[in-house]
Amino acid sequence: MARVVVIGATGRIGRIAVRQLLARGLEVRALTRDAERARQLLGAEVEVHPGDVRRPASLAGLGKGMDAAVLALGTRSYYGKNGNAAVDGQGVAHALHALHADQVPHVVHLSAWGLERRSLFLGLFSLLLNHYFYWKERAERAVRASGIPYTIVRPVEFARRPAQGYPLLNQSQALSLARAALRGVSIEHVGATLAFCAARPDAISKTFELFDGGAAPLAEQLAAMKVDSERSRPPRTPLWGLFSP
Repeated sequence: MARVVVIGATGRIGRIAVRQLLARGLEVRALTRDAERARQLLGAEVEVHPGDVRRPASLAGLGKGMDAAVLALGTRSYYGKNGNAAVDGQGVAHALHALHADQVPHVVHLSAWGLERRSLFLGLFSLLLNHYFYWKERAERAVRASGIPYTIVRPVEFARRPAQGYPLLNQSQALSLARAALRGVSIEHVGATLAFCAARPDAISKTFELFDGGAAPLAEQLAAMKVDSERSRPPRTPLWGLFSP
């Protein structure tokens, strides 16, 4: 693999993913609404594709010649023209359509922890943020239905701290809301995991949650993850208690 397109490249996670991909010696194309800002943030070695996931026509050729794509889209607006419905509900589908047309063979999608977990508190959180989990789930369904081999990464609450140790991948362990909200996961681990998975055939068809505190290298943990057709769903989501990997 030599070339990766990053969608959401100028966001806080996207920038880290770009940096990690470049450090691995890969060529990077970045989708951006502001080409000049992207060049300032990402550097001259990154190819810029001006466009907006809310405008499908601007995505023509986005994935041409690419070996993988990282979908690092997200919004903190929740409502309005840049809210959940526009970005997760429509933007992800538009991007996937363009990537499929360009025959991109692998997409790594940044999703969110909380999907598939049942909790009154998570339900209230979602409702307050314009049905946050509904739109995240809709984006995941679009990824799975796109026909593109995929990896879905579901990080817990982002934490602005340096990465320490290994990230922790999880598919079926219980996790308390307190642990997810208060500890979170380093944004460095999130961006690095997206970049790592883009170059890994053994990441395909896998969905997993992402935390801090792994005891083994990422490659070893990823190899142990089950594909979606075989994995178990997380069993419970208590308010308190500790996660024991």
